Amino acid sequence: MGFYSGTVFHRVSPGFVVQGGGVDRKLRARGPTLPPVENESRNGLTNVRGTVAAARKADDPNSANSQFFVNLGDNAQLDAEQDLGFTCRPRDPGNRSARAN
Repeated sequence: MGFYSGTVFHRVSPGFVVQGGGVDRKLRARGPTLPPVENESRNGLTNVRGTVAAARKADDPNSANSQFFVNLGDNAQLDAEQDLGFTCRPRDPGNRSARAN
């Protein structure tokens, strides 16, 4: 079983994001996590519906480790042009995230 098996989505904000990867089924912090990754928000990708992005601390753009979120809508306010941004990955071409709304 891998780190993300049985992932709990502890933050659900309809039309915005669902977030997971940070807590277990008893809502305790998961660990150990991987080391934080460098922020890659200027990679040209944007936080549009269906993309997955690394969650980070608000005051530290290079703090993302195990937590992630799925964009349930187009969230330009999370893009690098608006702030330090959130590292984003391409969306699923099948748009399976539509079921998460």
